[in-house]
Amino acid sequence: MMRFCAVWLCCTVFFVSVGLSGCGPESSEQGPAADPAALQAEAPRQPVRVQRVRRGAFAVERHATGLLRPARKVEVVSSRGGRILSLPVREGQEVAAGQLIALIDTTELHFALREALLALEEAEYQKNDMLVMQGGRWGVDSSVSRAVLDNLLIVSGLKRAREALRRLEYERTACFVRAPFAGRIAELEVAEGAMAQPGKKLCSLLDQSSFEAEFLLLEKEAAEVQRGQPVRVRPVALGERSFRARIHSINPVVSEEGLVRVRARLEHTGRAGARLMEGMQAEVVIERVLPDRIVVPRTAVVLRSDRPVVFTFDPQTQRAKWHYVAIEAENSEEAAIAEGLEGDELVITEGNLTLDHDALVEVRQE
Repeated sequence: MMRFCAVWLCCTVFFVSVGLSGCGPESSEQGPAADPAALQAEAPRQPVRVQRVRRGAFAVERHATGLLRPARKVEVVSSRGGRILSLPVREGQEVAAGQLIALIDTTELHFALREALLALEEAEYQKNDMLVMQGGRWGVDSSVSRAVLDNLLIVSGLKRAREALRRLEYERTACFVRAPFAGRIAELEVAEGAMAQPGKKLCSLLDQSSFEAEFLLLEKEAAEVQRGQPVRVRPVALGERSFRARIHSINPVVSEEGLVRVRARLEHTGRAGARLMEGMQAEVVIERVLPDRIVVPRTAVVLRSDRPVVFTFDPQTQRAKWHYVAIEAENSEEAAIAEGLEGDELVITEGNLTLDHDALVEVRQE
């Protein structure tokens, strides 16, 4: 009996369930299929900026560091010894060509000149006296033959007296130490009242009208530059101020370290040239032009897995396209592409750091 009741209860539950499911509402229909175009339009887009690839000349930049030096620098010395009576210059002062730098005591020379003048008068008297004895007229050299006159000049001592006077006059002028050219006084090593030694340095004189940047290049790099090639020189102490220059000399000797000394002479320094000093550190930018290259802004080049990549923009699909490229050369603003681009693309220059291939983008207008 109990077994019959259990079977009856199970059948009742089954039929009730089937009845309830049959009485329920019909299942709802599926929604409309998603439109791919609509989904693409609603997808978020990465804002970017684009620029047309440029084909043309490309300036390759090579950077070197060096020191500024004046094109002319001399040590000012005195050929005579003696006390310095006057020193009317100071370090940093600009002087003109021929301007007095130092005056050496001329007292001793003054007396020597007086003695030389007396000796000259005596020799002149002796010559005139001998001139009369030879049948000539007093003081008239042409009254005797040239041969007789030459003999009288030697015998009377007049020729020797004249040479002695010229030498003393030259020595007197050497007491006035003057600037050999216009420039700026530097490295002043003496003071007024001190004793000057013959041949010892008094100061240096720098030619401020022309400076040179002296720097070193590897021998391979030096082989690519030539005399007269334009460069830019930027003294570190003057910030972004730079000067145009040209390669002036290339030392034809390679050092043991494989380096070659090169000098570039600055052009048209103007008023800023007064701020230049010997020994200033400078950055030298050497430019070399490569013709007919595919050129993109440097901001268009990003790295993916340590390889350079350029993203281009497809106007039809509004997507970014990923291109591996080979870079031939770079400068501070642009890069020359050797492989990977055709030369007529629109490259993405901003917003490309996190892009992926075929990513939807939106071009910003300037």
